[in-house]
Amino acid sequence: VYLDNVYQFEEPFLEIADEFLNHNLYFDVRCSTLLKDILIRVLRLAATQTQGINQQKVDKILAYIHTNYQSTLTNRHLAEHFGYHENYIGTLILKYTGLTLHQYVLNYRMQTAVGLLQSTTLSVSQVAEKVGMPDIKHFSKCFKKLLGHPPSSFKVK
Repeated sequence: VYLDNVYQFEEPFLEIADEFLNHNLYFDVRCSTLLKDILIRVLRLAATQTQGINQQKVDKILAYIHTNYQSTLTNRHLAEHFGYHENYIGTLILKYTGLTLHQYVLNYRMQTAVGLLQSTTLSVSQVAEKVGMPDIKHFSKCFKKLLGHPPSSFKVK
């Protein structure tokens, strides 16, 4: 597979290396999750290059999501920000990631939460608020559903 813009995979690989070398709590789960994410992104990137999806548009939208994940992100909000129709935003995100915008944002928030739980002394409720999910019950339910463990089990002791 030949891919343009492979630079975007450097940070996740460095994070995997750091997790593996430091053997943080549940490092194996985190490494596995990060590697799966990289593989999915590689496959989707290859598919989008052959499908003609404008990669630059998607990269800008995803970069915006990664910067503003703490706030409310909807198709309408992103459409207004980027000047596209909200259905077009949804279609781009779905084609590139295989996830709806809501699913993508939720997954990104949970990955960020795992990193915060393992690298800071913040409480679970503080982490939930920091990733844009101030309702601790909803955060915990989503976290456990996606990762198979409650957020407290990822907390550094």
